[in-house]
Amino acid sequence: MILMDIKLCYIYSRGVWNYPVWVLAVKCYVMPPKGRKHCRKLPPDFLSDLPDNVIDVILMCLPCKEAVRTSILSMKWRYHWCRITELNLDSHLWETKMDKLYPTVKFTKIIYQILSLHEGPITKFSLDIAVLKSCPNINNFIHFLSRNDIQQLVLELPWGKMYNLPSSLFTFSLLSHLTLHNCIIHPPLDFQGFDKLISLKLCDVTISPELLGSLISQCPLLDKLELEISEDSLSDVIEINAPKLRSFDFTGNITFICLMNVPLLAEVSLSLYQGSSMEADNFFFAMFFESCTALERLFLHFNGSEIQPEDDDEVATRLPFDVNCVKYLYLRFLFLEESYDLSHVLCCIRSFPYLEYLEIQVGFGDDGIIESLELEHFTDLTLNHLREIKLGETLFHTTAYFLQLLSDHSYMMPPKARKLRRSLVPDALSYLPDNIIDVILMCLPSKDAVRTSILSKKWRYHWCRLTKLELDESLWITKKDLLNPTVKFRKIMYQFLSLHEGPITKFTLDVVHLASCPEIDNFIYFLSRNDIQHLALHLPLRKEYKLSSLLFTCSQLRHLSLCYCSIQHPSAFQGFDKLISLNLCEVNISSELLESLISHCPLLEELELDIANKSDTIEINAPMLRSFDLSGNISSVCLKNVPCLVKVLLYGDYIKAEDLDFAKLFECCPALEHLLFFSLDSGFSAGAGYEAPTRLPFNLNSVKRFTLPDIMLVESYKLSYALCLIRSFPYLEYLEIQVHEYGDYEDDEDEPIPEPLELKHLSDVTFNHLKEVKLGCLTGTTSELLLIKFLLAESPVLERMLIDRQYLDHEHLDKRLQIFAEISNFSRASPKAEVIYIDLGGSLA
Repeated sequence: MILMDIKLCYIYSRGVWNYPVWVLAVKCYVMPPKGRKHCRKLPPDFLSDLPDNVIDVILMCLPCKEAVRTSILSMKWRYHWCRITELNLDSHLWETKMDKLYPTVKFTKIIYQILSLHEGPITKFSLDIAVLKSCPNINNFIHFLSRNDIQQLVLELPWGKMYNLPSSLFTFSLLSHLTLHNCIIHPPLDFQGFDKLISLKLCDVTISPELLGSLISQCPLLDKLELEISEDSLSDVIEINAPKLRSFDFTGNITFICLMNVPLLAEVSLSLYQGSSMEADNFFFAMFFESCTALERLFLHFNGSEIQPEDDDEVATRLPFDVNCVKYLYLRFLFLEESYDLSHVLCCIRSFPYLEYLEIQVGFGDDGIIESLELEHFTDLTLNHLREIKLGETLFHTTAYFLQLLSDHSYMMPPKARKLRRSLVPDALSYLPDNIIDVILMCLPSKDAVRTSILSKKWRYHWCRLTKLELDESLWITKKDLLNPTVKFRKIMYQFLSLHEGPITKFTLDVVHLASCPEIDNFIYFLSRNDIQHLALHLPLRKEYKLSSLLFTCSQLRHLSLCYCSIQHPSAFQGFDKLISLNLCEVNISSELLESLISHCPLLEELELDIANKSDTIEINAPMLRSFDLSGNISSVCLKNVPCLVKVLLYGDYIKAEDLDFAKLFECCPALEHLLFFSLDSGFSAGAGYEAPTRLPFNLNSVKRFTLPDIMLVESYKLSYALCLIRSFPYLEYLEIQVHEYGDYEDDEDEPIPEPLELKHLSDVTFNHLKEVKLGCLTGTTSELLLIKFLLAESPVLERMLIDRQYLDHEHLDKRLQIFAEISNFSRASPKAEVIYIDLGGSLA
């Protein structure tokens, strides 16, 4: 019998404890036969089997901090939180028992991490940092959100100093809900309005009445408006022109409000500041409600304030007109013992003939208040439609929102004469075309490119669209640095990445001098989503950093350079099918994985390896490879399948001649044209009685250029290896030799004095196609002069010989003239051959 057992289970994990998540688990099992016990086994990874939509529901039920922590559950969950469309960030993100960073610093770090890793749209974003002592720079956050389809934005900033919000706030084209606390806003002159905004709340926001009126009127779909503005922030009347407005909530001085065009307004809440007072001659309901033809609910919140009458001042009995649509009237904290206040209330009640619900919350719990009311107040009051009355004497809980405002007089005073603003003509930099700005920014270091944001509005975030970023320690090294370099590095990195928009084709990170490597897996994940093509990571020298397998998800990668790290590609890795350049320097990777990595890059053209510690043989299988640069153990490399290889650079360390097999190394290099062999120096050694081969078993006819950067001519077995190669290059056209300094022999009495170069070493070497020779670091020894003489005598098509005279200039003038004269008298097989002396700077002499 097959049973379906449907259960609701709690799932707990580290970081999600105390937040139970209900998940529907469906288990199917077969009833075991009688007497037989079966072990029920859960799926190997139950959480990873959950559908994406279920995971989304779970994450949406968790606080943001706990949602991020679910990344430890499994590979599937790791970055699922990055696709949450609603983010709510508050002090819980950084409040822990072990916090060592200043809250503002940690806030900045966390917010950049979350924003830089997030992918997809952010429809709702709430930031509550009111408890911070100071407000960090959030301009970059706002710019980031403007590119992410934000629809609901809440910014509750610190209560201290007012923060001046950037003009990029007014570029949110999809914004439908906006809430701002404790800040200064100033819409730009070219602001066209929020054409999709339906809800606006401004609390303790500094803005001029003209700009506030303009902001409201430029939101054609505005349905709900909440304003809490102190009298100190207002100097003129605010005209509310909102034809779609249905709810209006105001806290402050009602005399500064004019409801000018609100035909659909159905609910109004008005509140006075606690303990304030208002002169009676400014308290007129008639003008305030004149445009409220659809008003149904009215909230008047006196909040312990009172209306002060002047001598012989009387309150009107009723409004000049009836407001027939009002059904609900709420009066909060009203001083009923003050007949003047009560008269204003009764004036309203008489003008609401269809009133159905009345609630009065008195200012003090005094039994004598109601008794002070006299019958004359109610003689002409008719409540034909009133269905419910509620009287209360207790205050609302102090933590509740103030249920707003005392209705006040609002006369139609036109705003003061507005001064026309004369805008300055944009400077020359603002007229530059975008492509010219791009070229300028590309020529600047990243730090200076960011600084161009102060030049003008057009330049402000132009650097955010750069496709190439190069970040190194110059970004955070200043005279006033107070943070640990690793901490500041992380902060700057997240700033760069979270603000950047569009693709990043090239990214270079050079932090080799940091004491430790910060977590950069998130950066790699960010780059993998931004079409990265050229990636260079030069990590700290001291400690080897293990790179995440996310590196191997960069499918568009064309150039990859890694230094001082450890990598291990996953078994499912299919290769970088677009990679053409690979550089691995001091990278810890097994020989098998390195072979697999190279062979899985079918378009690889350039390969650089620094593998000093490798002992196993590494087979290079790269049919499109054209350039190969190797530093380390040359004998550990086998060029197996490199038919297109043109250039090879070999830098060997402490090589034994017996282990070096040139024939095996070059047998699969039919197209080789340029060879540089940097190994015949003091690190190259041979056993007693060892003889180098005369030549390779085959000729490399394609080799045209041969460079020996550091050869000791005075040691015959080293010269023999060089001649072995030269004899195998019959079509050699360019030869460069840098002679190794061997002055150490003179200082060490235990070392035997080497024998000079003899003509017998060169007797069977021909240079029938040699056109140019460059000799460096010459000191004028017999061996060097013999080599020069031989090259001039055996090169029939030689055009020029360049001699670096750096060390010759150290000799006495007479000695130098003697050497130059001797070289000039050498016979030359080529009538076109000329000898040119150059210094280190390359100038001719």
